[in-house]
Amino acid sequence: MFAADKKTVNAVIRCLEVLGEAAKHIPTSFRKKHPDIPWSKMAGMRDVLIHDYMGVDLKTIWKVAQERLPELKPMLEGLKPTKND
Repeated sequence: MFAADKKTVNAVIRCLEVLGEAAKHIPTSFRKKHPDIPWSKMAGMRDVLIHDYMGVDLKTIWKVAQERLPELKPMLEGLKPTKND
């Protein structure tokens, strides 16, 4: 079970933190060109995880890891910034 494996829980949380931090540094012009990417949600998740607002809900973390990240991965892999971004 996910919640029982602290090493995996911590690794998944850390990956989500890094992803959210990276989203915060994407230029606004680039984000506007790709509105299908949930930039704000990614950054917001990072904030919750880093600051532990009201505790971290491991069910939500597991759902994000199992459902949202697989949907997001091909979207992000398909992005290619240009010189203007």
